Amino acid sequence: MEVINKEGRQGILDEEHLNLLSIFYFIFGGLSIFSSFIILVYLTLFSAIFTKLPIKNNDIEDFPFEILFSVFVALFLFVFVYGILLIVAGVNIRKKTKRVFSLVIGAMAMLSFPLGTALGVFSIIVFTRSSVVELYRLEAEREKLSLFKG
Repeated sequence: MEVINKEGRQGILDEEHLNLLSIFYFIFGGLSIFSSFIILVYLTLFSAIFTKLPIKNNDIEDFPFEILFSVFVALFLFVFVYGILLIVAGVNIRKKTKRVFSLVIGAMAMLSFPLGTALGVFSIIVFTRSSVVELYRLEAEREKLSLFKG
């Protein structure tokens, strides 16, 4: 049986935490993209209903449908791009690159209660750990050396 020192255990723990984070980023990004398509379905139904029906009530005639349509489009785009950014952050975590980008996306995820909040807090805890900062620095140096060799 092999005895692992404290630094070795911390390295294994960091690798496991980063692996879990990348998986959670992929899942949360997929859920965000799925949610954006639900918004797109609502947008399609909304525009189909209100563009095909004749409007006979004066109160409905005065309602600014264009503004509501614009809000739905903006919401769709925001959630879709946010999902893509989460997936990109998950890929970066797998490659151990762009730690600050992943940290910022994790901080943004905190606004999405409750799953995003848990993901964001866990991200901040892991990415600010000194051993993880060192791991990312070593991976960047290894990448630089491989570029010079190739």
